Amino acid sequence: YLRAYRWSLLIKDKIPTIDLFKAEFIGYFGNNILPFRFGEILRTYIVSKRHHLSKSQVFGSIIFERTLDMLATGLMLIILICFHNSFLSKINDLLFYSLFIILTIGVLGIVIIFFKKENFMSEHKNKYLLIIKDIYAGFSYVKKKNILYVILLSSIIWILYLLVVYLVQFSFNLGMDLWQSMILLIISTVALSIPALPGNFGTFEGSV
Repeated sequence: YLRAYRWSLLIKDKIPTIDLFKAEFIGYFGNNILPFRFGEILRTYIVSKRHHLSKSQVFGSIIFERTLDMLATGLMLIILICFHNSFLSKINDLLFYSLFIILTIGVLGIVIIFFKKENFMSEHKNKYLLIIKDIYAGFSYVKKKNILYVILLSSIIWILYLLVVYLVQFSFNLGMDLWQSMILLIISTVALSIPALPGNFGTFEGSV
């Protein structure tokens, strides 16, 4: 529900949070039965059809939502490096560089929203450029007065994710501390971000 409420702050048109909450679940369902995370396309279609919005702009808001998640993952990585850097010797270079790239994308994505789309996109009326421009419009829309609120919501969402990982391992007596749970959350998040089989079968299990 918090994700749906955060999403409502990223969309220009006012949409009831409960509608976005339903769309979130449709998206999760789609990701579990369709390959390559097509659930994101599914929830884009549902929201745009029900509320008569541009599919490109709705998809842009989802890209922004995922960018916030990448930024949160990158910030957790920075926290680990600053306060618990012994974990670096236990992961391979490829994974570390993947996490670094995710952080970079997240930071660049947040920076882009402060540019006016008129300066970012050509005014040429090419059909495909207009679609890209709509996606950027959806990606870049967020009221400046809401940005701190959006960041706060993102922090709460990811603290809850960390709590879930910690409590699940605790219930199975795996003996992991909070730092190790954070490492597991970061690695599994990277695995989930890779377009793969339905339900991320294989990539998620392998990484965990």
